[in-house]
Amino acid sequence: MRVLSMIVLMTLFGASAVLLGEPQQENWSRCKSDDPDRKIGGCSAVIQSGQETGTNLANAFRGRGSAYAHKGDYDRAFQDYDQALKLNPSDAKAFYGRGTAYWHKGDFDRAFQDYDQALRLNPSYANGFFGRGLVYEHKGDIDYAISDYDKALRLNPSLASAFYERGNAYALKGNYDHAIKDYDQGLRLGRRCERVLRPGCRIRQQRKLRPRDSRLRSSAAAKLKPCWCVL
Repeated sequence: MRVLSMIVLMTLFGASAVLLGEPQQENWSRCKSDDPDRKIGGCSAVIQSGQETGTNLANAFRGRGSAYAHKGDYDRAFQDYDQALKLNPSDAKAFYGRGTAYWHKGDFDRAFQDYDQALRLNPSYANGFFGRGLVYEHKGDIDYAISDYDKALRLNPSLASAFYERGNAYALKGNYDHAIKDYDQGLRLGRRCERVLRPGCRIRQQRKLRPRDSRLRSSAAAKLKPCWCVL
């Protein structure tokens, strides 16, 4: 009888543990969502649950920070990225995310520092080279920008934004043939979007590049919206 009671208690305890774990799994599922509002809700639930520490908690702060940044709430994004980096100072993605938020706020020096740190932590991080290339391009260091875009594309040949931005850089140098090739490759790989948190949106809006060469004007890629999704 005592053995039977113990079996019943263990069964009930196991069932309770599973039930307790299910909400947290759902929270993580929402925290990894592409929808920013759903992501904020899920990551906030993970953070407030008190069940996560260390890297997992850092990932939740980083996830929520990226969602806030996507919505243009950069102050909250900075707070979450800062917290993520306190918990995990080796998180290259958090440095990249914070760097992108700095970019959108117009603080290009801090953006460069964060992109650079992301690359020190992960020298094979394609997005890090892409972000740093954007800062170089903004500052007029076109050759350095092209070099970073080249590195990004060697690491991730499917990074449509890097083709598009390298095309911009080549166009600024007057190398229209290469610019057209990059625009067209970006068109093949990428997709247009109305709103997305990516530095390429702002740099196109700031520079408002209008190709003078007729070959660029006739290129299908020249008709693209300036806002690109990083795949």
